Amino acid sequence: MPLPSLVNGSLPPGAFIATPAEVVAAFDQPGSVTRPALNRALEHAVTLIWSGDSAAIIYLDGSYATDKGDPVDVDLAVRSDVWTDSLFLSTFASNYPGEETLVDFYFSTQRSAQRMEELFREIQGQTAKKGIVQLIP
Repeated sequence: MPLPSLVNGSLPPGAFIATPAEVVAAFDQPGSVTRPALNRALEHAVTLIWSGDSAAIIYLDGSYATDKGDPVDVDLAVRSDVWTDSLFLSTFASNYPGEETLVDFYFSTQRSAQRMEELFREIQGQTAKKGIVQLIP
């Protein structure tokens, strides 16, 4: 199912499910300087995460998930009982040198009471909410 149209440059409020390929297609910006590298880094990151933890739940957000032509990075929030921030960073940097600066990530355990999905729904500096994308293989 395709992602909904953007509203004021962001996803409308809600949680949407998409594959990495659907995300790349939905947020493609012809002529973007940064998106091709971010697309590769996104694919590499989710492949690595799921290869180590097939039950990991991955949320995508940030300027990548907007109409911004040249976002700086891809923001991922991941629920995993296998990965930690430091383990992922060292493994990702080792496997994909240079791409570690293209993915901003936060890992939390599946059992955590933290509501990182809610943080992803907030528009910085506003009370308005925006949508997030849960990635599926």
